[in-house]
Amino acid sequence: MTRIPRTGLALLAATAAALALPAAADDVHLTNGNVFEDVVARVEGEQVVVQMRGGALRLPASRVARIDRRESASTEYLERRQAIAADRGAGAADWLTLALWARDRGLDGSVREAARKAATLEPDLAGLPPLMQALGYVRDEAGDPWLLPDELMARRGYVRYRDSWITAGERAELLRAEATRAQRAREEQRDAIRDRALEHLAAATRAQAEAARAREERERTVALPIVYSIPYWIVPIPVPVPVPGAPPAADPEPPLRGRGGSNRGGYESRVPGSLGSAFIPGRLNPEAAPPPGRLDPR
Repeated sequence: MTRIPRTGLALLAATAAALALPAAADDVHLTNGNVFEDVVARVEGEQVVVQMRGGALRLPASRVARIDRRESASTEYLERRQAIAADRGAGAADWLTLALWARDRGLDGSVREAARKAATLEPDLAGLPPLMQALGYVRDEAGDPWLLPDELMARRGYVRYRDSWITAGERAELLRAEATRAQRAREEQRDAIRDRALEHLAAATRAQAEAARAREERERTVALPIVYSIPYWIVPIPVPVPVPGAPPAADPEPPLRGRGGSNRGGYESRVPGSLGSAFIPGRLNPEAAPPPGRLDPR
């Protein structure tokens, strides 16, 4: 670990000592807590240059808390790549050599990067085609000679549809067919929902009609009469039944005058206004004689 002073000769001395170490992958820790991992860092004056695969980033030295260095093949690749890029006399062979070096160290991304640079400069360089084919590249004599299959198909005018490559017109036709099927499916779903709603409505209508018919049947039914028996109001009336061999019954006597008509003997009911079977003497018809054999005339 190398501490980076903010200013002064101490910063330059520490940086020079750090750069003298073998090729290493650096972790640059900033004062705000962020960390740039697996990069190449170097100090230039009051700035720290952070070299990454995508380019270089310059930071004020005051924002760098420390730089941690460790051995890494990727760091050496970055240094080799930077050296080749800075050498105007470097060519496709140098990039191929770097690609083979990165392949031996398992740097897959670095192998692809260096090999493509070599293929751009000299597509038919000896030793390059086997490496490019191993990386999955194919030749395209009409344009860029080494392309990935997807790049080649796209350059030829094909487009990706599901898991295959087809022409743009074929894809448009397939998309229209899919849209038609989707629209038909939506219409069928809508019709099914409507049919279910109509079935429910018909069932509800039938239930209402059956309820109305049941109600009409109940209303047409004649209720049985209910006979209430009230004491002293329902009086059994004897009906004479002719007996064979018996003399004919005498004609009933006409009702006597007086209050009550049939109340012979001047008796009245125990309960005034009722026709009970128990009578007591009264003054309703004092002139009438009592019934024979029932009461003393006194």
